Amino acid sequence: SAPKAFSLDAEHPLHHYQRSARVTGTLTVHGRTVEVDGFGYRDRTWGFREESASVQEYYGCMWVFPDVSVSAIRLLGQDGHTATIGHVCDANGTVPVTGMTIVRDAAGLFRSTRIDRKEGDPLEVSLVERHGTFWCPMGLDEQAGPTLSAYDEWHSLRRADGVEGFGLLEQGITRQLH
Repeated sequence: SAPKAFSLDAEHPLHHYQRSARVTGTLTVHGRTVEVDGFGYRDRTWGFREESASVQEYYGCMWVFPDVSVSAIRLLGQDGHTATIGHVCDANGTVPVTGMTIVRDAAGLFRSTRIDRKEGDPLEVSLVERHGTFWCPMGLDEQAGPTLSAYDEWHSLRRADGVEGFGLLEQGITRQLH
């Protein structure tokens, strides 16, 4: 089932869904057929797109391991309340995420996280290698005042049990001074 969308501000709703998925089947492109059997994720947002109006800070991950995928986000609203949504998907099904914590390096970049699930042990994931970062355009093209500034980090990862994976972690924070 799809997770509920988050909307931290009823006057400025942002409908955002992200979820893990198990994908199986075949894909044919230009006559070449490829078998697909693996974990992945999708991310979809629509509606009002001025995130600076409702989101003060957030981080979220979309990670794939050989046996599990993770799609989760933790947000701090402009009014000070937090929300954590997401799911962990494996061969047995999908389990909601109930909490997340993050450890950052001196530059504020991702080092590790703990993801609590409604069922099962927490997932502890740490950085193996950062392959790159890039800025994510958010909101208006140009504005004075509070502006959400966000970027993605692409990583090779390792869980506490030694299993390696790959994916991205996005972080955003609203810049206040103008």
